[in-house]
Amino acid sequence: MEFLSQSFLFPAVLAFIVGAAISALFFMARMTKLERQNAELTVQIRNEKAALERAGAELDNRFKLTAQEALAKSAESFLQLAQEKLKAAQADGAHDMEKRSKAIETLVEPVKKQLETLSQSVEQIKGTDMNLRAEVQALSKETARLVGALRDLPRKGRGGSISSKASSKNPV
Repeated sequence: MEFLSQSFLFPAVLAFIVGAAISALFFMARMTKLERQNAELTVQIRNEKAALERAGAELDNRFKLTAQEALAKSAESFLQLAQEKLKAAQADGAHDMEKRSKAIETLVEPVKKQLETLSQSVEQIKGTDMNLRAEVQALSKETARLVGALRDLPRKGRGGSISSKASSKNPV
């Protein structure tokens, strides 16, 4: 009888050791995969932050150029209109205050329209900037969550191996 129990003991111990080795290999493969994903996400976040900074700088440059163009056009239009009105006023000579007030309103109206258009452009740029910042923030949170998960894996011990097996059956 002792002979039979010893002959069964060796295969049982061997099966346990093989099972433990397979579990360890599975755990190491899963951890390597998670570390690779973390590294990829970190690189992706860095690239997206750099892209956001470039986009912000490009938007700043576009805004400056648009503002300069609008100002130049408004100033040129204003000067031209003012010269025309001045010539007409000099030729006419005797304008009363009400006519002058209307002339000033006519001169200011194109500038007012240009400023309103410029204001709308600025609001659109602000909306785009906020959307880009929200996307970068969401990616940062996801990376932090993955880093936390990687840090917690060694602390979980055997229970971590079991949950790793369960999570590997349901890939994310």
